[in-house]
Amino acid sequence: MGHRRARGGLAPLGLDRTWSLPEDVLRFSAACGHLGAPGSLSVTPQWGMPRSLGPSGLLNATASDVVAFARAFLDGGRAPDGTVWLREQTVRDMLAPLVDVPDPHTLGPHWALGWIVHHQQDGRRVLGHDGSTLGQGAVLRVVPDRGVAIALMANGGGIADLARSLVRRLLPRVADVELPAALEPVAGADGGDRSAQVGRYERAAVTEVVAPRGDGGLTVTLTNTSALASVVAPDPVVIELHPVAPDLYVGRPPGAQAWASFVFYDGPDGRRFLHHGARAIARVED
Repeated sequence: MGHRRARGGLAPLGLDRTWSLPEDVLRFSAACGHLGAPGSLSVTPQWGMPRSLGPSGLLNATASDVVAFARAFLDGGRAPDGTVWLREQTVRDMLAPLVDVPDPHTLGPHWALGWIVHHQQDGRRVLGHDGSTLGQGAVLRVVPDRGVAIALMANGGGIADLARSLVRRLLPRVADVELPAALEPVAGADGGDRSAQVGRYERAAVTEVVAPRGDGGLTVTLTNTSALASVVAPDPVVIELHPVAPDLYVGRPPGAQAWASFVFYDGPDGRRFLHHGARAIARVED
C-alpha cells in the first residue's frame, strides 16, 4: 500500500526513476552503500533498511528526479505539464518555518513541513532536506527566489564533508548566497557549567555518555543500540568535544574533516537534553 501511494503521488511529476521496492530498483544501475572511514570502506552487509522505516529511508531516486521534485515547489506546486500537483497555499505552508531547532548549526535554525530551513537572511531562504541510510547519503538545497535546486547523492565515507564543501562553493555562484562560517573550537572559550552537561543520555537507538575532560572540554561516547548496530556501528564511538560558547561544543566524528556541533539545553519540562546530528537526546538518571 505504501509503495502504491508513493508512486501515485509522484507520478504527475514524471519521476520514473523513483522507487521504494528493491525489485524495482534492480532494473536500473543501483548503488550499494559503503561503510567505514574514507580509505577503509567496505560494502554494507545489508542493502536496505527495514520496511518499517520506509518514509524515512527507503525511497530510491536519481539526482535528476530529486531536482524535478524540488522544481514542483519552485513552480508553486505545478507539474511539468502545468497541472496543479499541490495548491500554491499548500506549498507556501510547507516551506514556512514551523519549529525552532535547538542546534541551528548542523542543518539549520528551523524545520518547515518536511523541509529544513537551512539558512535565512534579509527575507531570503535556503531550504532543503538531508538524509542518510546504510552507507549512502543525499543532500538537497533549494533557493526559491532564484529558482535554484541542487541535489547531491553519494555513497561511502565523508559524505557530510563533501556536501558542505560543494554547497558552500555552489550557492554563492548560482544563487548569490553566502552561508555563515562553519563552527570551530574557540581558544579559551567557556563551555558553561559542565556539571549540567555530563551524564548519561538515551533515546531509542543510542546511548551517549558525556564525561569531563581535563582541559575544559568533554568527551561523548556513543553506543548504537538499534537493530542495525552490528551493521552501522558495532563498537562505541568516542568524540572529544571542544567549547565554542556556553552549552555549545564542537567535535569531529571518526574520519570526518568538518566540526560537528553539540548543543546542551533544557527542555520545556526542565529535563536536560543534548542536541546533535539533528537529533535530541534526553539525560537520564543513573
